[in-house]
Amino acid sequence: MKDELKHKEKFLKSITNGESGFTVSESYFNGLENVILNSYKQEKHLSKTEGFDIPPSYFENLETEIIAKIKEKPTKIISLKKRLIKWIPAAAIITLFLIIQFSQTKKSELTNEEIISWLQNETESSITQEDFILAFETSDFTDTDWFYSLSDNSIEEYLTNQDINSLLYD
Repeated sequence: MKDELKHKEKFLKSITNGESGFTVSESYFNGLENVILNSYKQEKHLSKTEGFDIPPSYFENLETEIIAKIKEKPTKIISLKKRLIKWIPAAAIITLFLIIQFSQTKKSELTNEEIISWLQNETESSITQEDFILAFETSDFTDTDWFYSLSDNSIEEYLTNQDINSLLYD
């Protein structure tokens, strides 16, 4: 660190040719001593008092005077109930709007050809007999008289006359 300062000092001296750059007139210090002594003598002649006068019982009565000057202002009471009543309808509307937006299920319209294609391709490969057994394991199929009373022609006629989308969504 000191080496760095030496190098900086040498550099600065080389630039300024050894001069500091500050100059003082030759007679500056000749009268300086007299000026300092004169100012000191003048301070001796100043009054020794502090310059401020305080009434004799100022600090004894200060507290009561301050309290008398302070007027208590009634505090404003803001009712939380009134504030909430203003915002409850807005919150209810927003909540209702969000519930409606998120509860609506968007049904895509499928064509009959897409449904038939899916049933033919997907059911053969992905749904097995075990899947049906597990799905209907707890079902009670003891009342099967209605099944035997239907003829194949009536079933085919019903299926051809019905819309496939309504069958799937019902």
